[in-house]
Amino acid sequence: MKRINLILAVMLLCAGLYGQELIKFSENGKYGFRNTEGHVLVRAEYDWANDFSEGLALVKTEGKWGYIDKAGEMIIPAKYDWGDDFSDGLAKVSVRFKYGYVDTSGKEVIPLKYDKVEGFSEGLARVESDGKYGYMNKTEGRLSRSNIAGPMIFPMVWQRWPQGLKRAILIR
Repeated sequence: MKRINLILAVMLLCAGLYGQELIKFSENGKYGFRNTEGHVLVRAEYDWANDFSEGLALVKTEGKWGYIDKAGEMIIPAKYDWGDDFSDGLAKVSVRFKYGYVDTSGKEVIPLKYDKVEGFSEGLARVESDGKYGYMNKTEGRLSRSNIAGPMIFPMVWQRWPQGLKRAILIR
């Protein structure tokens, strides 16, 4: 019985930490996070911090961007020149003006090789490479009539993005 109570106490403590809202604050020009009662949970040690999205917060330290969890642990190392919040399980990141996507574990699931990337919507994201545009899915796949999750990118052939193309692709 004592063991069950201990396990329940640990579970409640963890749920309280990860389920509570954290509020960004600034102190001496650095950023950290507090809970709603004002207790500091993540020390103000970052040059910048975004709010949490999908359990991680984008932070800047020593000129690079990475991601921390609600306990303040650096989950994705601060090695990127730029980053964005997580959305639909992925975040846009870049190094030396080449863009790609990482998942919440830090794995670069879509390589940093594109000149521009946009966020995913309805499973698709617009990308640009060498002045040409195309859509990709989360597995860097080409869209086809039979399989939305293929191994390549929808053709990078347009120099100007045609209006309504995304809708046309999805209807096919």
